[in-house]
Amino acid sequence: MSKKKNSSLAFFLVLLVVSVGIFFMVVVMTRGNLTSGPSGPDEKAVIAAKVASAQAKTTSLRSAITAGQAAGGGDTALKVLAVARKQELLELMEKAPGEVVNVALSSAERSKLPEEVRTEIEEDKSAGGTVDVSTQQDPQTNLAKKVIAVVTSDKKRYVLHFSKPVQLYTGGKVVVKGIAIGDQIVVTESSVEKAVEKAFPSPRRPGSDLGPVTAQAVDPGSNVLGAASKWGTCDNTGRYPCYYDTSAFMLGKVAVGIVLPQCNGAVDSCSESWSAERMDLVVSQIRAAMNWWSGRMDGKVSFVFEERRAVPTSYEPIRRPQSDESLWMGNTLTNMGYGGADYFQRVYAYNNDLRQRLEADWGMTIFVVDSNNDADGSFADWYFAYSYVGGPFSVLTYDNDGYGIGNMGAVAAHETGHVFGALDQYPGAGVACTATSGYLAVQNQNSQQAGCLSNTDSIMRGGVNPYTNNLIDQYAAGQLGFRISSGTLPDPINTKPVVTLDPLPSPMTTTPTITGLAVDVPYSPPSGNYMSINSVTAVQYRVDGGNWQNASPLGTPTFSDIEQRFTFTPSLASGTHQITVQAINRFGNVSDPPAVFSVNVPGTATPTPSPVGCTATCVSAVTTGNCTQSSPCKTSAEAANALPKVTYTINSSGCSSAIAIDASTGQFSPTGSDLPANTWLSAASISASGSASTSWNFCNGSSICWTFDAGQPLYWRLRDQASGSTLAACSSFAAPATATPVPTATPPAVPPPPSTPPGFSCTVETFSAMPTWSSSYDASWGNAASWSASSYLRASRSGAGSSTKVKVYPISPSTNYDLRVMMNGVSGQTYYNEAAYKLGTYAADNYESAPSTWNTVNRFDGYGSWPNGNGGVWTSYTSSFYSGLNDSLSVGFRAGLGSGLDYPGGNWGNLTICTPISPSPTATPVPTIPPTATPVPTAPPTPVPTVAPTATPAPTTTPIPFGIILRSLSTSTNSSKAKTFFINRPAGSQAGDVMMAQVTIRTTNTSVSAPSGWTMVRQDNIGGTAKNILYYRVASASEPDSYRWTFGKPQQASGGIMDYAGVDTGSPIDAHSGQYNSGTTATAPSVNLNTAGAKVVYVVATASQTSVNPPSGFTTRYSAGVPGAVMSFTADKSFSSAGATGNQDGTAGTSNVAVLVALRPAQ
Repeated sequence: MSKKKNSSLAFFLVLLVVSVGIFFMVVVMTRGNLTSGPSGPDEKAVIAAKVASAQAKTTSLRSAITAGQAAGGGDTALKVLAVARKQELLELMEKAPGEVVNVALSSAERSKLPEEVRTEIEEDKSAGGTVDVSTQQDPQTNLAKKVIAVVTSDKKRYVLHFSKPVQLYTGGKVVVKGIAIGDQIVVTESSVEKAVEKAFPSPRRPGSDLGPVTAQAVDPGSNVLGAASKWGTCDNTGRYPCYYDTSAFMLGKVAVGIVLPQCNGAVDSCSESWSAERMDLVVSQIRAAMNWWSGRMDGKVSFVFEERRAVPTSYEPIRRPQSDESLWMGNTLTNMGYGGADYFQRVYAYNNDLRQRLEADWGMTIFVVDSNNDADGSFADWYFAYSYVGGPFSVLTYDNDGYGIGNMGAVAAHETGHVFGALDQYPGAGVACTATSGYLAVQNQNSQQAGCLSNTDSIMRGGVNPYTNNLIDQYAAGQLGFRISSGTLPDPINTKPVVTLDPLPSPMTTTPTITGLAVDVPYSPPSGNYMSINSVTAVQYRVDGGNWQNASPLGTPTFSDIEQRFTFTPSLASGTHQITVQAINRFGNVSDPPAVFSVNVPGTATPTPSPVGCTATCVSAVTTGNCTQSSPCKTSAEAANALPKVTYTINSSGCSSAIAIDASTGQFSPTGSDLPANTWLSAASISASGSASTSWNFCNGSSICWTFDAGQPLYWRLRDQASGSTLAACSSFAAPATATPVPTATPPAVPPPPSTPPGFSCTVETFSAMPTWSSSYDASWGNAASWSASSYLRASRSGAGSSTKVKVYPISPSTNYDLRVMMNGVSGQTYYNEAAYKLGTYAADNYESAPSTWNTVNRFDGYGSWPNGNGGVWTSYTSSFYSGLNDSLSVGFRAGLGSGLDYPGGNWGNLTICTPISPSPTATPVPTIPPTATPVPTAPPTPVPTVAPTATPAPTTTPIPFGIILRSLSTSTNSSKAKTFFINRPAGSQAGDVMMAQVTIRTTNTSVSAPSGWTMVRQDNIGGTAKNILYYRVASASEPDSYRWTFGKPQQASGGIMDYAGVDTGSPIDAHSGQYNSGTTATAPSVNLNTAGAKVVYVVATASQTSVNPPSGFTTRYSAGVPGAVMSFTADKSFSSAGATGNQDGTAGTSNVAVLVALRPAQ
């Protein structure tokens, strides 16, 4: 070693001693600061000091490297320095991970340090595996902190530190690179961070690239385009969506193909293998995502599904980059039987086949690639979920990078938004605020770019929160087509059919065959092809303003097409008639205006009325009830007290001339020979002195009406406009003394009086007088209804419209209720009357604008699937509900009618809102001892045989009314993972009640310990994801306020307790059964009831929150869940006789466990 080197080494050792001294000074000065409470120095200053100290040590290490210190006497000092620096870096990893990156040595610098020093120095590390997110207590602050780790395939666990926020989900997968010390890694690069910028990519594929529809695009064996005229080449006629229009707007019915490719090893070696259970999870998550969209679009979109499971492909998709999609996707579709020039053509072929077979408006494909064994759950180029804006497909991986299978629904919902035209809104996407997309070309003003008009969380920003909390902004909704400019329907489906008639028969007969075409006219978008999905569902006609009659489809068995030919044959008398034709589309919109035309049937002409003393051949007396004393021809609301006024109408019926009226000028245009052109009408009622005292006005397009005092004669005449001479006149045609009322529906008889069922407490509304309504609403598109109340509530209306009344009633939280209402409706007419409820306080306009969010008790509906009346018989209708956290209930009544129809009236009676009450004990009657009569002396009695004394009967227990009744219940959820799970004791539980508990936990491989006194009934696994456990307990006189279940490890959970009275406490469980259902049918196997009067509880548990419909006759009791994790559901029903119950079939939105538990009644 040269002298120069020795000098350098001496200098370095001095520097090292100084650095170590500084280190100890800093430690002494700052050690307490790092653990001090709120009164200590600013934490930023502490961190800055720590960074400075670590940086000084790094500088010393670099100086040693520069001085050539590779070995020798300085190694021990270097190691002391490295150990101290290592401790500082470990502390900085959690509080300032970015500073660790700045302070770290490079790999080249580390390689020059002595071996024993390198063991105390950071290193470069890569790790990939499953994400584990947990909550731990910080030993310094005693506060909870989130700890993110990755667990590798060899079970090594590395705690990760990120310099910026990231979203990771337990069970997902991630690959990270970074600077590591031991099992701690400061992440410098990860699949998560790369995916943030590519989280939900949405590339556009220009339509011009697709080419025309050719034979190569369609595999004849798949029967695609069996209805070629419907899904044919686009000619921009505005009739149908074209072949490539498979997802123009998210309204109507969507056919979804779920395709799960499976590598067969023909080209790539296979690393993945689908299991039935994991495919079930995929399907359930995608179905839940589509249900999510149906809810966000107010029920204006529905989805049907086809599953193509484990479709063979020669490739292993997850091991290839996204850019190789054409290989595995094209190969998969070929193996499904779909041909085409490229893989896009094959997807379109499948989508069109799908929507044709499933009778849908649109078709889309979701490819899900298995990534169960892949380190990061992403393709080789970091992609894990993407779609093409406008379709025709989405691609997801099983793990979806850090999201995991449990959150696939959120990813699938986002990607489906792209398929129907919605753009990305997260910052990394870089989509401008003014970018437009979708059928309506709506701007992207909720994008997270500078200057946008909106800034609200939304599904198109990605992440789980918008999905969990049902969030979508107005701009994304508009891009999907959900924009309402007028009325209640979104613009693309707020269309009306137009009617055109073929040439009329000539000569006209009394039974002509009339034909024509009804076509729904699309909403015209700002650009692109215009199209409609609104099929014509009915064509109607009427003659001379009479009742509407149905026309028949021509060339098709039913009305079900967007353009529809029709035919009808009216019965006509001789003379001139006006015929009106209208069409109705699938969403209930009616032609406006309708087609109106006149026909003249040859026959014997009615004589021209003489100028004086004519008869009323051409005049019919019709009371319309729509005029006031001050001004004729007002609305019905202005005419409430108009009688005894009477209105006479002159029209063409029975006249030799047809009289058409120009509404703008009041001019008659006679078509017969007896009245010349330019004919005017004047009319007057003649008082006793002979003076005129009335005026006339228009009644409708072909009639003139005038109103005058009852009992006065009417004089009318037709005058020539130019000369003023009278052409025809009629006098002394007196009005009746009392006007004939307008024909209306006969009001029903008074409903039977309400009754409170035994064992219930009820709020009763008899409608003996008009309730004090909380709110009222009349739709702007029609007239207001008239409401009255006397023994029942009645609605009347004189024209089209929709009117709603709502009253809010107080209720108790956490309580079961039965809501009953009587209704009476005529059958055979087209109208709608409804009764519905919604938990909480809501106004009538909410019922009108969002009816799908209300729970219908009953509806009479001549337009839809509900019964069209009940024959005019008072009938009671019931709905049951659980109030949950709500303390108010909104009950609504709605009366509606379409245009051109007659309203028979709406009738509601005896609303009762009832809740079970605990039966009061009946006092044992004290027997009355009759007075003893004074004995009368009698002869000695004749001896009789001694009879053994009769045993005194044992006292019997007074039976509880209705057998077993549900007294009360409570529910609970663990939204975050925890080792304990509490459920409150149901309110009002009494000694001798039997409580049944349900606990659903998001795992199958941890222990569950029940509280003392609870007996397990059964345990069922929900696939391999969650499990459901049922317990029972007989309540004592002193029960705790809550019960605690304990888990072997922290987990999410849901459940509830139901408290029943009247159950056999010695042997409460009569029978039970259960099974796992891989689809959406929730079937619980039959149980054999050993005793009559059992209460059968239907229990469902799922591994994600969804909706459940119980079997027929069962009353829902509760539904409690954690989104994306678990859900618990119960319903019950009383069985009057013993024997087998039969399988009980309900439905759930995903795979499930369904159970029956029969409770034995007390004897």
